[in-house]
Amino acid sequence: MLLPLEAARSVSMRPRQDLEPELQRGEAPHGGELLPIGRLDTIIGIRSADRGSGVEREAVVLVDDGEQRGLLIVDSVDGVGEVLLREFRAPLRRVLHASAAGVLGSGRMVMVLRPRDLLADIHSNRAEQTGKPVRQGVSRILVVDDSITTRTMERNLLESAGYEVLTAADGEEAWQLLSTAPVDLVISDIDMPRLDGFALTERIRSGSECAEVPVVLVTALETREDKERGLHAGANAYVLKSTFDQSNLLDIVGRLL
Repeated sequence: MLLPLEAARSVSMRPRQDLEPELQRGEAPHGGELLPIGRLDTIIGIRSADRGSGVEREAVVLVDDGEQRGLLIVDSVDGVGEVLLREFRAPLRRVLHASAAGVLGSGRMVMVLRPRDLLADIHSNRAEQTGKPVRQGVSRILVVDDSITTRTMERNLLESAGYEVLTAADGEEAWQLLSTAPVDLVISDIDMPRLDGFALTERIRSGSECAEVPVVLVTALETREDKERGLHAGANAYVLKSTFDQSNLLDIVGRLL
C-alpha cells in the first residue's frame, strides 16, 4: 500500500509494549501533544501477517492531511518512490480509505491510501475511547426525501462509498438541520410536503452560511420546465429517478465535492 508523501510527515520505531496500551486508549503522546492512534490493517479491514511475539518495535507514521493529524501503525516502511497513478472509474470513483491505484516500476498494482479517511477513523475511535470531540474528515451529505425507502437506499449507497450521511423527511426538516449541522453537499427530492426541493434549493442559495453548498436534485419530475426550474433555483445537478443509476450518482457527488 502507498501513502502520499506529503501526508507522511515522519516515521518512528516505537516499542510494541508501549503501543498496545496506547491503542486501547485511542491516543498516544507525540511531540508534546496527544494524538489519535490506530493500526492500518484494523482500519482498512485487512489482516496483516502475524506480528509474532518476537516483534519488539513497530513502525509508526505521523499522518497529516493539512487539517488534522494522527499516528498510524504499519507493518513496515519500505521507502520513497514515484508511481504511475490510475484513477478509479465508476462505480468505484469514491472508495473508502483509497484514492487511486498506483503502478510500481515492477508493474505491480497497489492501493494508494486516502489520508483524510484514515484520520477520520482514528479520530472517531479516539472520541469513542476518551469522549473527546472529533473533527470529521469525511464529507458529510444531507439526503432529503419524504420516501423512507428512497432515503434509506441513498443513505446506504453513500455510506458504503465512505461518506457521512444525514437524512431529512422534507425540505423544512432539512433547512432546520442545515442551521445546526454544516454539510458538504445536499441531495434532495423535489415533490415533498411543507417545503419542496425547489424552495429548499432557493433557501440554501440565499443563506449566508450554506450558499456555496452543492445541491443535487433527484426527482421523478421529468419535464424540461422542471429541470430548468431546478437549475434556475441553483441546483448543481438534476437526476431523474426513472433513469437513476447508483454509479452515476456517486460520480456526480464525487465531482461536486
